[in-house]
Amino acid sequence: MFNLAGILCLCLLWHQTPAPSGTPGPLDHNRVIAEFAAPEPDWLPGHRGLDLAADLGDTVITPRAGWVVHAGAVAGTGVVVIRHGRLRATYQSVAPSVRTGQYVGAGSVLGEVS
Repeated sequence: MFNLAGILCLCLLWHQTPAPSGTPGPLDHNRVIAEFAAPEPDWLPGHRGLDLAADLGDTVITPRAGWVVHAGAVAGTGVVVIRHGRLRATYQSVAPSVRTGQYVGAGSVLGEVS
């Protein structure tokens, strides 16, 4: 099991707008190992995402449609960022199979856990 957030998913949209019933998460199993914990006040350090347990090679999908605003490395780690209207979801430790500027529908494959 790959931990440090097999995927660190800054899915603020999960906490602000409930997903429609039956909407998939980024992984087949979506085992949360660390919850979202907003700091107070909001400019302090905090845990602004969900850490999901994942195995290397697990397929990562987007639960909602949006535009890929980044697909590549950040400080040597694979990252995919999807813009869903005003909100963004960031998937970290992902070898992307999408490209920046691409539109992805709900359930589209973004890459695999790396």
